[in-house]
Amino acid sequence: MREFLLKSGGRTGDFSLNDLPGAGRMDIACRCITACLWLSDELRKDSILHLFLEGPPAPPKLLSFNPLKLKRFYPDERNVASHIRLALLGKPQPGISLKTISFKDFLEEQRKQKQIIILDSKGKDIRKIEISDNVLFILGDNRGIGEDIEGEKVSVGKKVYLSSQVISIIQNELDRREEQWQD
Repeated sequence: MREFLLKSGGRTGDFSLNDLPGAGRMDIACRCITACLWLSDELRKDSILHLFLEGPPAPPKLLSFNPLKLKRFYPDERNVASHIRLALLGKPQPGISLKTISFKDFLEEQRKQKQIIILDSKGKDIRKIEISDNVLFILGDNRGIGEDIEGEKVSVGKKVYLSSQVISIIQNELDRREEQWQD
C-alpha cells in the first residue's frame, strides 16, 4: 500500500466550506487528497492519505483516508472538505479516522514498518531509487514540512511543484513501474 502524509496548517476545528483557503489552506489539503485517492473515474485501491493538521483551535489532529472503506466520497474540493469538517466535528464517515497524535509519534509508529521518503526538491531523483511496496511519502503544504525528519530525501524534479502535483507525479511513477513489472 502506498501512503502519503501531508503536513498542513489546516484548521483542527469547524471551518466554512465557502472559504477553504481561509481555513489554513484547506484547499491544498483537499487537492492532495484527491490527487492521492482518485483516478479519472474511480477511487484508487492502492493508496492511503494521512492529513496531519496543525492549525487552531486544537492541534495536532491526524485524519486518515482509506479508499477501501470510503462512501459518498467524490473528487471535488467541497465534498472532500465536507468529509474533513465532519470528522473534525466528531462525525467521521466510513473510511476516515481521526486521531490526536504528535507528528513525531506518528512517524515513530510508521518508521517501524515502512520505508520513509521525504519529498524535497534537493533530494535524489525518484527515478533512481528503489521504492518498497510499503512506503510513506511525506510532504508539506505551502508552508513545507518545517522540521528535520529522518528518511530518504527524494525529488520529483528540479522545479518546485504544488503538493498535489507532487502526489500525482509519484502516483504516475509508481503506476508506470508496476506496469513494467507486469509486461
